[in-house]
Amino acid sequence: MLRSGCWRSACFLFLSLALVKRAAELRAMPEGVASRPAGRAYSREDLPVLMSLGTASAYTCVLVLALYINSGQSMALYKRPEALWLLCPILLFWLSRVWLVTHRGQMHDDPIVFAFRDSISRWLVVPAAIVLWLAT
Repeated sequence: MLRSGCWRSACFLFLSLALVKRAAELRAMPEGVASRPAGRAYSREDLPVLMSLGTASAYTCVLVLALYINSGQSMALYKRPEALWLLCPILLFWLSRVWLVTHRGQMHDDPIVFAFRDSISRWLVVPAAIVLWLAT
């Protein structure tokens, strides 16, 4: 997955994580405070749009990964590229969980920090690593 060609999927992944951070910031703003965080170009009213764009970007990341897995490029780089299909549900689950936690107002960290602190996220690394090992 980390070889040439997956940068396209990573772009959507990191866009989604950037939007998680912005959405969490807006969700954490107390009521009665200005609707716009200091120095930011977005406001509390933008939260539904940010969440829609972020979840769409997350799912697009998985779609682009699936297209990459099905490409001739991955078939040339991996001995068993079909094993990479197992990354799709793992990534879908994790990204859906990140957005659900954000929607609930429980994303208190940067999403990368969340990934390291969250026990479920840490456990998902194990099957993902096994899948990558099986593919190589």
